[in-house]
Amino acid sequence: MKKAHLHAVRMSYIDQQIRANRYPNCTQLAKKFEVNTKTIFRDIDYMRDHFGAPIEFDKKRNGYYYAKPDFYLPMIHLN
Repeated sequence: MKKAHLHAVRMSYIDQQIRANRYPNCTQLAKKFEVNTKTIFRDIDYMRDHFGAPIEFDKKRNGYYYAKPDFYLPMIHLN
């Protein structure tokens, strides 16, 4: 699988988990995708920087959430 495709798959999954109020964190996500936690940090930063995703971290729940629940990640086309 191409690197860009894997990046898009991870971002889509992160979005789904946040939207489902599962409060994912970098450790959980890194374990799921068998990548380094720094890779997940970069994915989240990319979502914030390039898509304007209002992702914030909740220390109490130890995970990420959307500060604006009405935010939607633009569609990502995978070939």
